[in-house]
Amino acid sequence: MKKIAVILSGCGFLDGSEIQESVLTLLYIRKNGFAYDCYAPDENQTEVINHDTQQPLAETRNIMAEAARISRSKISPLTELNPERYAAIILPGGFGVAKNLFTLLKDGQNAVVNQDLEKIIRAFHDKRKPIGAICISPSLIAKIFENKKFYLTAGSETNGKDVLEIFGANYKALPSSEICIDYNNNVVSTAAYMENETIDNVAAGIEKLVAHIAHQIEKAEAA
Repeated sequence: MKKIAVILSGCGFLDGSEIQESVLTLLYIRKNGFAYDCYAPDENQTEVINHDTQQPLAETRNIMAEAARISRSKISPLTELNPERYAAIILPGGFGVAKNLFTLLKDGQNAVVNQDLEKIIRAFHDKRKPIGAICISPSLIAKIFENKKFYLTAGSETNGKDVLEIFGANYKALPSSEICIDYNNNVVSTAAYMENETIDNVAAGIEKLVAHIAHQIEKAEAA
């Protein structure tokens, strides 16, 4: 069974991976007939947030240990991800992407991407393997391939346009139930909770994203 790599950035939308986006991603991977493995950096989070009060906590938490809450303990360090073993890669969203996977919230246009993750994403791109980016994750893709004019979405004109265009991406405004496909670069994105949306619309977009990736994998195998 073909496998898809899923990159997590913690647990909880304010300081890690968005849980609903992550679980929906894993669900639709399985429903499309693929297996998955989850990976995360084995490093400390940038910060820890109380998701009830939405205030910072004076705590230290490990990104991979927190992400294991979502993956039901089945997780490996990002450094162990071998792109040759996977047919595609998907990055759910959450503020952990912009805090723990790269420094977007801190540094804006001068953001720095986790070096291991950048190498991995570039390896998938070089092999023309599908890349899926959800919620804020398209901004990470845009940063890695800065000024390469990738077609990406992160929601409406007001919610996501600026965060992608600062890295030179071609922005497409779309609701959370839709996907943006960049056929030239084999990248597909959806806004998910970048919009103030309901879970059913978020699910619709993620379902389409995973289905598109499954189709691209099958098409590559048939070629």
